[in-house]
Amino acid sequence: MKKQLFLLAACLILYANTGMAQQAQPQTTYKFSLTDCINYAYEHQDSVKNAQLDLKNADYKVKELIGQGLPQINGSASFQDYLQIPVTLIPGEFFLTNPVLLFP
Repeated sequence: MKKQLFLLAACLILYANTGMAQQAQPQTTYKFSLTDCINYAYEHQDSVKNAQLDLKNADYKVKELIGQGLPQINGSASFQDYLQIPVTLIPGEFFLTNPVLLFP
């Protein structure tokens, strides 16, 4: 009985939501003159849009070439802390070399 009641409630909620959604959309009408229609057709013609995209592409290429011609700046920085002398725990004789005396 609970399942049937739940199913009935779900169907009523769905029906109410779909009915309200269809009623909320107002109908709008547009009135254009013949010259407005012709201008709209010229502006939204595929060849006109492609020509506008080609112009934007050419502008981007010009900016890219100008950017390549400008001087490029590269930088790097490093920091080494050698305030204390590096020390090894293995003596120099182990590697068959003479130990270097830094301070005679």
